[in-house]
Amino acid sequence: MTDYLQKERGTDQYTILANRVRNAVERRDAERERDRQLEAIETAQEGISILDEDGHYVYVNRRFADIHGYDPGGMVGEHWTLAYRDADVPKVRGEILPEVERTGYWHGETVSLRSDGTTVPVDHTLALTDRGELVCTVRDVSDQKERERELQATERRYQAILDDPNILVAVIGTGGRLIEANRTALDYIDADEEDVVGDPFWSTPWWSEEARPAVRENVQQAATGEYVEYEADLERPDGTPYSVEGAIRPVTDGTGDVVSLVVSACDVTERKDRERTLQEVNQRFELLAEAVPDGLFLVGADYSELYYCNSAAAALYGVDMAELRDDPSAWMRHVHPDDVGRLEADVERQRNDRVDDIQRQQFRIQHPDRGTRWLEVEIYSVEADGRIERLAGVATDITEQRAQAKPQ
Repeated sequence: MTDYLQKERGTDQYTILANRVRNAVERRDAERERDRQLEAIETAQEGISILDEDGHYVYVNRRFADIHGYDPGGMVGEHWTLAYRDADVPKVRGEILPEVERTGYWHGETVSLRSDGTTVPVDHTLALTDRGELVCTVRDVSDQKERERELQATERRYQAILDDPNILVAVIGTGGRLIEANRTALDYIDADEEDVVGDPFWSTPWWSEEARPAVRENVQQAATGEYVEYEADLERPDGTPYSVEGAIRPVTDGTGDVVSLVVSACDVTERKDRERTLQEVNQRFELLAEAVPDGLFLVGADYSELYYCNSAAAALYGVDMAELRDDPSAWMRHVHPDDVGRLEADVERQRNDRVDDIQRQQFRIQHPDRGTRWLEVEIYSVEADGRIERLAGVATDITEQRAQAKPQ
């Protein structure tokens, strides 16, 4: 500091000293500020570069170089066309740069070319400085584009569900008010969306007065995050009955909170009608089967499962119905020892699909209550896909017939 001081007396030398100190401090502060700005630029998430008037890079930060697959030094001095596909250069020259020259600014999306030949979509900004330099900032939007593609795919799937003519779909809020319904669902109540949107879902025309309390309870349960399944028998406005099976699915946000509910249903009227018809046929068959004295049964080809057995069959074989359900081959325990080997051979042939269309067996049963009885059984094979899946049998007690046919 003494170098700044003059030997003579007076205050001028101190004024000079103060000015020099002030200038040095200002230069130091300016350098520090410049260093801070440069550090901020170097650590920025956006890629930043500066091009001279001829379009050559005079500066690129680390992020800009990383996006393009280079080291910063590998881009400085190169022309901006280094970062573009050949097919994109005419658009930059003919549209983007003229806009920058006219307005001093341009913003949009472009595709950057990396050193390995791959590309990356970027959000791109160009700004012209007073000295004619071009400041370029880019931001990699690959993740954003991927999220957009995923969102679009989700929207397409959602729309496909809404457009499905075989599914009734509605979207409701967590409070139960209808937000949206697809055309299929609306056709079932002869309504347009504006007729029902905003109404409590359980009070809409899809539901009868009797069904509404249960629907409301299901909605409230789903709003807590549970997946709720339901069945309902309903009526169209003209009185035509129909049946549905469906579910109420909670939709959650990223934090797991339920934000809406999706209600879906399939019309199962035809299936329910077939089931009712089949049930009626089965009931009539069972009434008929219980009225005949012969034993009727239906078992798996390997006797591992009993599909049907009337009470006469259980009585003829001398076993309980419950015992047969647990073990369809339980009747074999009552077969006369002299007939067991032959019957076991027949059963083995049945298991190996080596039986005729109708197989007749005659054997003795050692009945626990009636002694030795002779049975004749006719077995019919039930095929599926070329293989025997089940065996249907008719068992008849022929003890008396054999006794009468025996020579006196």
